[in-house]
Amino acid sequence: MKKMKMYLAGVMMIIAFSVQSQIVVGTKAGISNSHIDFGGVIGDFLPGTSSFNGISAGVFVDLPLSKRFSISPEFLYTAKGSMYNPNTSIGVLGTDIPVGIKVTNRVNYFEAPILLKYKHRVGPFNLIAESGVNLAYAKSASLREEATVLFDFGIAEQNIDMNSSFVNRFDTGAILGLGADYEVSNDILLGANFRYNHSFRDFIDLDAAADAKNRGISMYITAAKVF
Repeated sequence: MKKMKMYLAGVMMIIAFSVQSQIVVGTKAGISNSHIDFGGVIGDFLPGTSSFNGISAGVFVDLPLSKRFSISPEFLYTAKGSMYNPNTSIGVLGTDIPVGIKVTNRVNYFEAPILLKYKHRVGPFNLIAESGVNLAYAKSASLREEATVLFDFGIAEQNIDMNSSFVNRFDTGAILGLGADYEVSNDILLGANFRYNHSFRDFIDLDAAADAKNRGISMYITAAKVF
C-alpha cells in the first residue's frame, strides 16, 4: 500500500509539472526500413532476405519532466516486413536476363512507443536524444509472390492467419533515436527524427524450425504545437 501511494504521488507530481509546463502535441510521418531476421532450421537454409520499405505515421505527446527531459507516448501505424528474392539469370543472345521469384512479407502494426527524451537547445533548434520501449500489435499480415523476367509480375497474394498458434500478434521492443526540431513561431515546431528499433519477441515462432524478429530504422518528419 505504501509503495502504491508513493507511485501515485509520483504520477500526480509529473501531471502537475506537465500542466504548469509546456506540453507538445504533434504528428509524424515517414518511412520504415525494416528487416525480419529468420532463425532456426528454416533460417539456416534461406540464402538471405532483404529489407522492406513501408510507411509509418501517427501522433505523439511530450510531457515535460524537467527543463530538458520529457516522457513521450506515441501512437503509430507502421508497415514492416522483409523480402526474399533468390535470383538467377539465363543467357539469351549473349545477354543475361534475370529470372527469379520475389516473396514479400508485410506485417501491419499498431505501435505505442513510450520514450524518454533529452532536449538540448542550440539557438532556434532543439537537439533530441530518445530511448524507450515499443509496444506493438499486428493487425494483419500478407505474403505476396512476384515472378521476375526482366520485370516483376504479380503472381499471388495470401493473407496470413493472425489467429494461428505460430503467430505472435503482440510484440515488445527497444527504441533508440536522434532528432531535432526548429521553432517556426512561438508555438509551432517542425522537425526530423531518426530511430532504430529492435523486437524482443518473435513474430513467427515454430520452436526449433523457425523464428523471426523485426528490426530496422525509421525516419520521420514531425510537426507539433506547444501548449
